[in-house]
Amino acid sequence: RVAEVEAEVLGLDEQRVPLEYGEVNFFMMDDCPAISHYWRQAIIIACLAIGEQFCGHINIMNYAPVIFAEVFYNYDEEEASKNGGAIASELLTTTIILGLVKFVITTFVLFEVDKLGRRFLLKAGAGIVTVSLLFMAIGFTVGLEETQVTASGETEVVHSDYQEALVVIGCTGVVAGFALSYGPITWLVTSELSPSSIRGRMLGFYMVLTHGSAAIVSFTFLSGQQKNGEAYPFWLYFFCSLASFAFIVAAVPETGGVSGSDGE
Repeated sequence: RVAEVEAEVLGLDEQRVPLEYGEVNFFMMDDCPAISHYWRQAIIIACLAIGEQFCGHINIMNYAPVIFAEVFYNYDEEEASKNGGAIASELLTTTIILGLVKFVITTFVLFEVDKLGRRFLLKAGAGIVTVSLLFMAIGFTVGLEETQVTASGETEVVHSDYQEALVVIGCTGVVAGFALSYGPITWLVTSELSPSSIRGRMLGFYMVLTHGSAAIVSFTFLSGQQKNGEAYPFWLYFFCSLASFAFIVAAVPETGGVSGSDGE
């Protein structure tokens, strides 16, 4: 009603009251477009939100001690829980080391994002994540192990030095690639792709998708390894990351310098 009175006073009875600087007139529904009106932006944001979680980064950060224990000590979560075994304390520091790697690279991105560009950082980081996940999948693949004889004379299958190196490089690469791309850049691209009239709803849409995806990925990691083998989750993350990388190359635009209604 306020908008109608203002239009009548200004002689704009049959027209919408003009808005400035991306303001939204909540008294007129036409000025509150639905997310479906911006379906292209919604698709890009949805794919980035899902892709950033299905690369498995959250599990590599949270389960880093378990991953390294599996490859270096043939650690088995189910058997250890029965026997009361614990992960070697020195392996717990891997989470801190990976966190420092993430912090340093994220800080670098904050200072260089305008110079290097959003699209370049997304492509570079997603590419690093994809290759690193391939390394991890190969590192846990059955058939590459070595055999050794224990002190009791029994033959034991252990991961080879080659596999151990691949897993260490892969874990570090996933964390570094994520910090270079999905971590800081997805928020930025989501904001810059969305016109100011729907930016809040787009960010909420992104948050729901990314946290829902994170819950699914976290919940299925250990159970997936127990049912299908240690390498299974990493092969799954690899193919998801490869699809995400292809989507970024094909569909995500450079959003540097885009603001306000330019998202149209």
